[in-house]
This record gives sequence, structure tokens and C-alpha cells, in this order.
Amino acid sequence: MHIRDLIGWAALCLLAVDAAADEPDLEQELRMATGKAVAAVIFDSQAAAVAICEDARKLIRPDSPAYLGFHIERCLAAVAELPGVNGGERCPHYRAEIAIWQASPPPVDPSQEDAAIAEARFLREAKADLAKYCSPGTEPPPPRDPNAMLIQPLAGGVLETQEGLVYSLPSGFGVSRFDPDSGAADLRDPNSDVVISVTRKGRSDRFTSSSDYPQRETMPSGAVLAWEYTEFVPGSGVYVLFGRVTLPDAYVVLGSATGPTSTSHSVDKAVGLQAFRAIAATVRVAGPRRCIGECGPGALKAQ
Repeated sequence: MHIRDLIGWAALCLLAVDAAADEPDLEQELRMATGKAVAAVIFDSQAAAVAICEDARKLIRPDSPAYLGFHIERCLAAVAELPGVNGGERCPHYRAEIAIWQASPPPVDPSQEDAAIAEARFLREAKADLAKYCSPGTEPPPPRDPNAMLIQPLAGGVLETQEGLVYSLPSGFGVSRFDPDSGAADLRDPNSDVVISVTRKGRSDRFTSSSDYPQRETMPSGAVLAWEYTEFVPGSGVYVLFGRVTLPDAYVVLGSATGPTSTSHSVDKAVGLQAFRAIAATVRVAGPRRCIGECGPGALKAQ
């Protein structure tokens, strides 16, 4: 796994914290531990990463819900080996994740869509990892073409995703990926190799609403864009752009990373911020989510 993939994966772990039904504060800490552990692999050591996972284990009390142990196994699976090596020491953790989930599935409030998406993602990833890397006779998947685009950049293109979001594609950006659990889009500018994630969140999501971004701009539509260009991990020298668009009926969380062919680990601030502003100026909720798990791709709207 390339360092940029790890950085992006860790960032998504830190951004994907949702309120859990029974123990929101504890589960939030456990989920964040995985992102911190992956960051430790990049910027410190594997031993430091494993220690973060084991420290998180100590937070689980004897009377805590059994499913919380899933997050410890997920954390250890993410850092069990050096970057770029799959299977092997990770396989027991993948199996443990699935066993814990099947024996003690987490409670999900049907009204909490963000939590339901997170639960669907965790189980899908564990099953996929086990099938790809730990099943006898199977071969690792072929490497993905780093330049592959699902939707090519199109001036004036308007994207509608399975999340029920509609927005204009920023200049130079197409779509490199749709999330299979939520339908969210990852946009990519092939020239600058900046990747922007665009994700719908409910207004009740505590982590999203409490995120503190120092820069704020109000769009002509009334949407409010809050953003921050910050060092991903203090002392790393890697800078990324995070943001949130506040709409009357949803939040839109914006993330950024460098793509697979970039010569820099840091996101170009000018490119990222221009894209953030273009999305914030046009994004709207077109309707309810079309899926939670097994989501299909979005599409360009007819002009």
C-alpha cells in the first residue's frame, strides 16, 4: 500500500466517526484509535501503532457491549504488518472481526442513517479482506489503474449521487470512485492529482456538527462552507484540506488527499479550495438516500 493510500485511509477513519446507539463516546474513541494507529504506522512505528490499538482495548469495560471488540480487531488488522503487505498476520483479525459481528451485531437505530452506513462498511470490508487475502488458492486483486476515471472531467457537468446529492463538478475534476456503502463520490483532477471526497451526513451527526473549522464562507445560495488547511499529523509536513458545507437538511463533508501519481504528499491548497468552493456553491439535497450498503454509481444529470 502506498503511503498516500495509508494517509487517505487514516483520514477517512478519523472523519467517519458516527454516534453509536449505546455508547457513543466510547465507540467514537475506539473508531478514532484505528485512524490514529494507521497514522502511527506512517509517521512513527508499527510497535507504536499496535500500542494504540491495545490501549483502546483497555477502554472496554466488562459490561460494555460485546460488539465493541470488533473495533479492536479492526485496528490490529490495519497495522498488523508493515505497509504494503496483506494477509498473514492480519488474517486472524479479519476472522475475529466477522465472528464478533455475527455473534453480537451492533444495534442500529433505523433513523440513524450515518451509523447504519458505517456498520455496513465495517462488515463488508472485513469480509472482502478475508476473501481476498486469507482464502487458500486466491490471488490478490490486480493493481488498479491509477489513472482510471469512472466519469471523465466535464465542463459544466452536474453529478447526482445515490446519496441524494446534486452538485456541479469542479473545473478539471471527474469521478474516480463511488463508495459502495453510501454512494458518495471521490472526485479527482488528473492534472493536479488532487482527490476530493464528497459525503452526505445527517444534521444529527454529532462529530460532523462539532468539528471546528476556523475559516467560514457563506455562498450565494445561503450554504455555509467551513474549512481548514492543516497538517495531517503534527510534525509530518503533510498538509490536507478538510471542510463542511452546512445545508438546511444535511451536512456535506469534504475531504482531500493527493492521488496515486502525485509527486507531493500535501494537497495543493489553491486547487483544493477552488474545488471546495465550487461544490459548496452548487450542492443541494435532491431527495432521500437511495441506498445503505450495495450502492450503485451516481450519474451525470441531463442538462
